[in-house]
Amino acid sequence: MCYNIAVELPLSVRKLLHDFDMPADPFGEVWERAIIGRVMERGTWVDMRWLLASFGRERLAGFLAERGHKTLAPRELRFWSTVCHAPECQADRWVAAAIAGQRAWRG
Repeated sequence: MCYNIAVELPLSVRKLLHDFDMPADPFGEVWERAIIGRVMERGTWVDMRWLLASFGRERLAGFLAERGHKTLAPRELRFWSTVCHAPECQADRWVAAAIAGQRAWRG
């Protein structure tokens, strides 16, 4: 896992984490999850390419399987499932659950 390795954060990614009290050099499993999740949710195309290059497809797929499928919106979930080569049937289940979750909030 990458969380034992410090990753240089671009300024644009740091700005996505503006609501965190972030150390100068964030590293560790908690920071990794925060960074990956926030970039997957709100990152620009440049941020997303940085994320893929920095963490790799396998680690991002692990994040989706562990946590991301529960927290990402359907559109982002579909995109990242495709990027990470998640099995289509699994991605379909994740997206359906995300859509159902959004409907529950809307009433």
